[in-house]
Amino acid sequence: MRPAILPVQTQPRARIGAAAAMLAPGRARAVFLPTHRLLFALTCLLAAGATQAAQFYEGTAYARAGGPPLYAEAHYLYAADGAPRQLVLYRCPAGAAFARKLLLDSPASVAPDFDFVDARNGYREGVRVENGQRIVYVQKNAQAARVAKPLPAQADMVIDAGFDTYVKTHWDALSSGVAHIPFLLPSRFGFIGIKLGGSANAREDGQDLRTLQMRLDAWYGFVAAPIELTYVSAERRLRRFEGIGTIRTDDGRNQDVRIEFPETHDREIPQSEVEAALAEPLSGRCAG
Repeated sequence: MRPAILPVQTQPRARIGAAAAMLAPGRARAVFLPTHRLLFALTCLLAAGATQAAQFYEGTAYARAGGPPLYAEAHYLYAADGAPRQLVLYRCPAGAAFARKLLLDSPASVAPDFDFVDARNGYREGVRVENGQRIVYVQKNAQAARVAKPLPAQADMVIDAGFDTYVKTHWDALSSGVAHIPFLLPSRFGFIGIKLGGSANAREDGQDLRTLQMRLDAWYGFVAAPIELTYVSAERRLRRFEGIGTIRTDDGRNQDVRIEFPETHDREIPQSEVEAALAEPLSGRCAG
């Protein structure tokens, strides 16, 4: 018997990757907003107009099989023009930023607008509003033209970082059920079905952890290894990601990674650090 579908709680959309898309060969997206970070972003929105501190957290990516760090994800949560924002800079091991993602939307949105660009090859993708219509766009490299198409109509859709919001708003239901989620894959200008569930609990470093698995929601889903998302249960905060990641190798293949998000890297920062990060130029390559 097919498990019951857990409905997505529809949220009002303003403007703000992709985790489940990582299950599709050759494409990947993933960025998550833990609960306390969402609350911070909402606080920024309510206090718009005043000088606000921002929040910073960071993850380090390694090959899933082990080895030295591959890259880092530096996340900045802040407010601008009366609305919450999230900036992600992807950094080389030596520190230079080579890719950037900007998300603009309600902190509770499951289908945010976003823009991602990798300066190493000029790859770009995202969702935005143009001429009153939401579109999906992809640019394969710096020499290619941007291709844009209308965002397909899809009930209960989830886009990019909205996946993490989905997990948190369905936290209790996911402990005993399985969700079937239409997740946007920009490179295909459409949605893929994702099955989320398989909750497992553990304890690590004095914290209760919960791990969820994502698989393709199709009969052939077994051919793709599941993505595992480990959260700190008390905060519903992403602690670890294991699976096909956002960043591609030079030959365009997505890397199988383990990304650690230690809480010790979380801190409050002045708005000046956000402004510096927004203005930081992207490097075309990582040394070595």
